[in-house]
Amino acid sequence: MQYSRISLAILATSLLAACGGGSSSSGDDSGTPPPAPSELISIENTQKVVDTNADIAFAIYSDAVTTAEALKDAIDAFAAEPTQDNLDAAKTAWLVAREPYGQTEVYRFRLSPIDSTDYDSEDGPEGDINAWPLGEALIDYVATNTTDFGDDQIGVTANGVGINGGGAVTSANAASSSASDNSIIGNINIEITADTLSNTATADDEHDVIAGYHAIEFMLWGQDLKNDTALEDRTTDGSDRDEAVKAYESGGQRPLSDFTEATFGERRLTFLQVAVDKLIADLEGVRDGWAEGADYRTAFTTIESEADAKQKLAEILTGMGTLSEGELAGERMQI
Repeated sequence: MQYSRISLAILATSLLAACGGGSSSSGDDSGTPPPAPSELISIENTQKVVDTNADIAFAIYSDAVTTAEALKDAIDAFAAEPTQDNLDAAKTAWLVAREPYGQTEVYRFRLSPIDSTDYDSEDGPEGDINAWPLGEALIDYVATNTTDFGDDQIGVTANGVGINGGGAVTSANAASSSASDNSIIGNINIEITADTLSNTATADDEHDVIAGYHAIEFMLWGQDLKNDTALEDRTTDGSDRDEAVKAYESGGQRPLSDFTEATFGERRLTFLQVAVDKLIADLEGVRDGWAEGADYRTAFTTIESEADAKQKLAEILTGMGTLSEGELAGERMQI
């Protein structure tokens, strides 16, 4: 269900209702001037908007938890019996889990539980759940010295898990599937735990993300190096967008043998299980922040004045606007 669209529709409808039923903005026939903008805010209607916004947030984060739990079941089944069918089932479960989480992103950029633990500081778990760019070379082996994955693309200038003394990871020390010290998977001295994966995005460039949905994605699919068509056939002026997009459909092609026959196969399975357990715990924390009686929800839904009403509406709209322009149109599409 597209909850973010519903939220936007409810918000727009409620705000229109809050402005009163008059058909003219120039006052009535008696010459009474129109109300000042501040008088158009209805505390009662704003309360309905805010309460509904919180209800939807709790519902979609609950969906995110439920589908992440289903992903865990699929990963556990794969770890117990690493077959191609079970690997494919885990991939499908990951795709299903991403759908509700994508709908939650409209609740970002407003110091809500995904971005803040106290409605004030920017210390929320989003970085452990959905941050990017991923530190692929920090997690496992990668193919390097190619046209699309050299040192610039690896980009790990520092890390918090102890690889290379906490320093950079480059193509010179990231290309071997059996190297003993160059990645979390390959370094047997690194215990794969939730605490280890909490050392995500510690470097300034953020190429050291090692937790969350994208870390699980990388472990399931592997590095995306598949070029199905020539470069000139993968560009588009918009008129053939559907065909151009299809050039990227194959994605990563991690072989089943990485989990069965290859060195460190058991560590890859352990990484998957630890990563999905941590993901569920992080999502539960965000969901619970939107539950009835939770500190954040209580603070967000408490409206005692017109100033409070304006502030809460501004938070909702600011989050939507920042996601639409700064994040989606900027960070994800343009960059």
